[in-house]
Amino acid sequence: MSKFIYKYCALTPLINIHLNPVRARILDNPESYKWSSCSLYYKNELSELVDPTMVLEYAGGVDNYKFILAEMMEDSPPPEAVYGKFSILGQAAFKEKVLRQIDDTEISRKGVLEYKRLKSADPDKIAEIVMKLLKVPTESLVEKTNGNTARKLYLYLLKKHTTLKVVEIAEIAGMNSTAAGELIRRFGREITKSKELTSILNNSEKLLHE
Repeated sequence: MSKFIYKYCALTPLINIHLNPVRARILDNPESYKWSSCSLYYKNELSELVDPTMVLEYAGGVDNYKFILAEMMEDSPPPEAVYGKFSILGQAAFKEKVLRQIDDTEISRKGVLEYKRLKSADPDKIAEIVMKLLKVPTESLVEKTNGNTARKLYLYLLKKHTTLKVVEIAEIAGMNSTAAGELIRRFGREITKSKELTSILNNSEKLLHE
């Protein structure tokens, strides 16, 4: 970042706000963002909510403000460094609201990378629930027998409700990752075709979220 920028470091909080849409890769030009005041600063226009006069005077005029913003945009870190790889921006109450909205709608959890991390379940709790619900001993969770619903449900829930990778789940189950991945996918298809399995899954997830 240039020395010119440091001279006006007091402007950086506002400029960072104006750069948020660009850093989030929503668009390329900060002044084009519909819900940003950046365009008002670029034109030195007043609105009911924003008066850019003082900031622009401190920056040395519109052209200087544009220059500072352009410099900071050029030196912008990647979005992952600004927001984190798994981040829903906002306070805890806002995050809870987002999670409830995801739960209450048909929004794909795959489209919200933060969902699994924020809602990650304890693998030990999943094991306890499967054993309690299906009335099976611990060894049934990894027992390689045909039709072992406990094993399939256990691995499926680990994949769906924890941040464990398939290779880690496979290690828990004592199998290779390819076989574990296929077992989980196959069980997912079985659930859609079986009311009994759907009921078992719903009951296990209900216990998981209690």
